[in-house]
Amino acid sequence: MSIIRSLVIFIFLLTSLLIGCEGNQAGNGKEPLTGPGGIRIGMTRPEVVQAMLDEVQLLQMSGQVTNPYATRFVRNIDGESMEVMYYYTGMKKGDDLVTEDELVPIILKDNSVIGWGWEALEGMTGSRPVPR
Repeated sequence: MSIIRSLVIFIFLLTSLLIGCEGNQAGNGKEPLTGPGGIRIGMTRPEVVQAMLDEVQLLQMSGQVTNPYATRFVRNIDGESMEVMYYYTGMKKGDDLVTEDELVPIILKDNSVIGWGWEALEGMTGSRPVPR
C-alpha cells in the first residue's frame, strides 16, 4: 500500500474516531454540535457539498469512492420527505466493501440540514435506511 494511501486512510480513521457516530438533530436538547466536514444544523445542501469538498478530494485521490456515496429520499415518522446524503468517511475493514459503519448520513429537510449520524436518522424515521 502506498504511503499516501496509508496516510489518507489514517486521517479518515482518526477523523471518524474524533467525530463519532452519535449524531445530532435540531431540538434534541443537546448543545449544537459540528458534524463531519464542519456540518451544522441549518446549512443548505450546497453548503454541505462545499463543506465536504476537501474530504471528497482526499477520498478521490486515494482511489476509494466519490462522495456523497449515495443520496436517498426517505419519509420521517410524520410522513414528510427528507433527503439523506450518505458520506463515506473511510475504510474500517479491508474488504473492498462500503459498509454502514463507513458512512455518515446527513439529513436534510426543505434543503436544510436537520441532523446527521445513524442515531439521528433512526430517531427521525423509526428505522435505519441504508443505501444499497
